[in-house]
Amino acid sequence: MKLNQVLSIVNQVEKSKFISCLDRLCSDAAKNNKKLAKTIDNIDGQIKNASGSEITQLFHTVRDFLNAL
Repeated sequence: MKLNQVLSIVNQVEKSKFISCLDRLCSDAAKNNKKLAKTIDNIDGQIKNASGSEITQLFHTVRDFLNAL
């Protein structure tokens, strides 16, 4: 199942926890990743207001950052 589909199924508490965690990861990773920083700027720095596809894109970019560590 794709992340976008999962986010549409889970309840608001679960989605909120995931987005909060993703927000912290993105904040750390954006310092060294221009692509991620630009993606965050495109959603005005508000990950909680991002669409499912934008959240998926952020997740994949952060995952690449974490794999590089």
